[in-house]
Amino acid sequence: MIGGDWNFGPTFSTKSFVDMCNRFETNQIKSLYHYFNNLDSHESKHSTFRHSSGKLHHLDHFFGSSFFYENINDYHVPTFNEIVLSDHVPIILDLKVN
Repeated sequence: MIGGDWNFGPTFSTKSFVDMCNRFETNQIKSLYHYFNNLDSHESKHSTFRHSSGKLHHLDHFFGSSFFYENINDYHVPTFNEIVLSDHVPIILDLKVN
């Protein structure tokens, strides 16, 4: 699994993000957010970063192999109403434990 603040995503530098997702997929690594939410890599239903101007973007991501995407229980992205001291929301990945 690879995760973090990538500083680009489906809402910012979309073409670069889609290109990266396609390269990862050739090695069976997928965006766990997009897999869980059944979205194409250029789509997003959640924002993970709030710029000082107030603009929202989806910049934080987890990518993983089949072990991860086949064992997702939940992928939670809180709203900014739940966050106090950060310009990013935490992304919470809940996996099944065997």
